[in-house]
This record gives sequence, C-alpha cells and structure tokens, in this order.
Amino acid sequence: MNLFLSIIATGVPGFISYWILSQFRLLDVDKNNKDEKLILLTGLSLINIFVVYLVLVSRDYSFPLESITPKTLIGVALTSMIVVLILSVLIWPLIIKITKDLLNKWKFVLNIPNDSNRTVFDEIMMSRPNETFTQAYIFTFDDKLIIEGATGYISHDRPELSIRNKIDITTTYEQAIKVYNKTDNEHREILIDYERQLKIILIHFAKPKKSNPS
Repeated sequence: MNLFLSIIATGVPGFISYWILSQFRLLDVDKNNKDEKLILLTGLSLINIFVVYLVLVSRDYSFPLESITPKTLIGVALTSMIVVLILSVLIWPLIIKITKDLLNKWKFVLNIPNDSNRTVFDEIMMSRPNETFTQAYIFTFDDKLIIEGATGYISHDRPELSIRNKIDITTTYEQAIKVYNKTDNEHREILIDYERQLKIILIHFAKPKKSNPS
C-alpha cells in the first residue's frame, strides 16, 4: 500500500494522462491555478493506479510484492504503462467528451452561458466541424483588410495564428460579410478583439476531397 501511495504522490501516472489529454485539447485548466492542476493530477493518478491494481490482480500478481523478481518488475511496469496509455488515449477522452456534451446541453436548458479558461479564438477553432478548414478574414475596426487566408498554426494561450496557402489582400469587408451571411451558423464565427482593434471573420469550409489517381 505504501508503494501505491508513493507512486500516487509523485503524480507520474496522472501527469502522463494530463499530458496526453492536453494534446487532445480536452482539459480546460487555468494555468495560474496551481491547486486546480494539483488536484487534477492527483485524481488522475489515483484512478489510474486503481485501475492498474485491478488489472494486475486479475493477472494473478500478489500484493505486497515482497519477493519481486526482475521479470515480475518488468511485467508490472509494462502492464502499468499499457493500462495508463489505454486510459489516456481511449477511455478518458471519451468520458470527458460525453461529460462536456451533457453539461453543455444542461447549461442550454438552464440558460447558463458556457465558460472556459481558453481564449475565445481557441474555443472557435476547437468547436469547428470535422473535415473543414478555416478561412480567416482579418479587418481593423475601420473595415480595412489586413490579410485573408486559410488558418495554419494557432496558439492555445493567445489569439495568434499563422496564415497559409493562397493569400488575398483585396477582399472588402462587404464581400467578407456576404460570404459570412451565406454560411450556416455551424460554419461561421466573428471574433471581436477589442485590445488589438480587430474583427476576424472565420468561415469553416469543407476540405476538398482528394481525387484518386487514375
């Protein structure tokens, strides 16, 4: 038992899950709130270790491991890593996504706005439909076009992005609004950046299908 408590205290099993879930953009944790992150890491470690323990017991490992051999140690380590990876890549993402969807539906029923620790821009890009790319029209508050193009890399922490593929600097604000108005709600957003005095029109277009070589 002391061994398991020591492993949980290190937070390593939870950190592996935390890192993987962060890559999937499934965690919404305030980086300035260290207590919130600590609780999350401890909780993930606790549950991961508990599941690992059940798996090891089901494979006839006896505890405590007093007379552990190198072969047994390797088996325990490999089994633990595989279980944690399966939880992190398959189980946790599914649970988190289902939970978020249910909470958002219940918030809609209760007329509660969605809150997030992410930037608004990041939320827009995260919620775009699958199999789409996003065209960004960036204007000043005076309706002057700065640049238009398909979004590339985006920042998770700040409203920053790269523009790739074909660039256009001739589109007018009226033309961009016409494209926006012709697009259904699921595929369009307008981001108002008061700090930088920018209006960013984001349109999610379906990705072109690759033609099969004849």
